[in-house]
Amino acid sequence: MRESAHARLSESVRAATAPDGMRPGGLRIAGLTVKRDGRQTLVEVDLDMPAGTYTCVLGASGSGKTTLLSAIAGTLRPAAGRIEINGDMVSDAAAGVFVAPEHRRLGMVFQDYLLWPHLTATANVSLPLERRHGRARARAVALEWLGLVGLGGLERRYPSELSGGQQQRVALARALAVQPRLVLLDEPLSALDSSTRAELRELLRQLAGELGFSAVHVTHDATEAVALGRHLVVMHEGCVIQAGPCEEVFMRPATQQAARLTGTASFVPVRVLARDAETASVQFGDTRLRVPAPRDLAAGREALLVLRPHALTCVPQPGAAALRARLLDARFSGDQWQVAAELAQGAHVSLWHDVRPQPEFDVYLRPDRAWMVPDEHRP
Repeated sequence: MRESAHARLSESVRAATAPDGMRPGGLRIAGLTVKRDGRQTLVEVDLDMPAGTYTCVLGASGSGKTTLLSAIAGTLRPAAGRIEINGDMVSDAAAGVFVAPEHRRLGMVFQDYLLWPHLTATANVSLPLERRHGRARARAVALEWLGLVGLGGLERRYPSELSGGQQQRVALARALAVQPRLVLLDEPLSALDSSTRAELRELLRQLAGELGFSAVHVTHDATEAVALGRHLVVMHEGCVIQAGPCEEVFMRPATQQAARLTGTASFVPVRVLARDAETASVQFGDTRLRVPAPRDLAAGREALLVLRPHALTCVPQPGAAALRARLLDARFSGDQWQVAAELAQGAHVSLWHDVRPQPEFDVYLRPDRAWMVPDEHRP
């Protein structure tokens, strides 16, 4: 059986990374507002992240996610609101409280690595530790963390002698070795090639699960966010439009925008005919469907049926509605076909299949895997 990351550390370093050593920090944000050049870039953001949670903040460029990270880090001063880390108030605009970044006990991982080019991998990790541990002990701790992130044998190399993925592993080891209350990651995988990105994503997932540190990870990549985050925060135009457990946000987006940002989705206009506590009845062409729906979507409302690719299949399924479709496009992705089709009812949908469909084929819609959101463009 493979040893956990925690078990592979020495006893003294394990003590430092235990809950009372690393002190995994809960994060509470209330009414956070940031202004730049007279414009609000964050608008009354509220966020409550339990200790030990890996949270991914997802949004397009300009959505405010990096501004949020900067406010948590203390590299910019909010115009309003409060930020509390592990029970300590680090920013309260109304009370005039603002703790400097170097006193917030945070670990930072950036897109551009930000390693000291004249220092070896070991020195890059050990230098921030020397004031607390002394040079010899800091070096020993650094070597353990470099081994933990898969860089055993490369400790004496300089950044220029390491690949991008290896440099990011050094940056990750440096961030965790300082025993942070909270780890902040700003697009840490976006500069890497796809295979290296997948390796680092798995390493982050493993370490977060085994060490239980708290993290806020900013990304524009929905696949990355869903794969890593236990908690997901979706941002748009400086506002949090949805936050919650990752699976809930992905499977039950609050709005059409939230659905688009969290992954591939097709949207089909429908009218709510009737509803009960958990589901709504809608008419889709000649087919009547009963679909899970939010409680505030009342009968008579115009709505959008949200269909992720896994809600549609070319194979008959119990309880699925059979729909006739016309092939628009099919792209082979290595282990499956990504299919774009037009249903007989006129809606365009995306799905996956293990073979290329015929020009005309049947699609089976599984209502239990669909969801509904209000249609914001129709009353």
